[in-house]
Amino acid sequence: MINVVYRNYTTIKASSYRLNQFVFVGCYLVIVSAVFYTLSETIKLHSSTQTGLCNFILWTANMGLTLILATVCLKTWRLYYIFKKKDVMTLNKTLIKDKTLAGFILLLFLVDIFIGVIWSVNDPLKAKENTFLENTGVIAME
Repeated sequence: MINVVYRNYTTIKASSYRLNQFVFVGCYLVIVSAVFYTLSETIKLHSSTQTGLCNFILWTANMGLTLILATVCLKTWRLYYIFKKKDVMTLNKTLIKDKTLAGFILLLFLVDIFIGVIWSVNDPLKAKENTFLENTGVIAME
């Protein structure tokens, strides 16, 4: 909210408040993924619930990281593109607009969803129960 409210300040304007929204959503997805992972490891759940939770954690973590890294990489590329050009007149301004970069971010996000769907259909994660034997204190000698 602060990012949108103070969008006319030069510090916020320089960091592109529109593209920062993708980073915020990505951070929220990663946080949700971490919380659900913690819950899945601390609470004993039914195996079907655990399987669904594992797939949910995978999806949210991957999508969140895609949004964060795609935004950071494209904002860095925009700075590189602007400073690489020596002549301002040859600068393609449509390439560096927020709408164009948002389109690239959404394209990468769709690629991530496509790969996730293929993975989930062909080889979904499945929870399996691990059993551990307790140490009985007997030492076997050979």
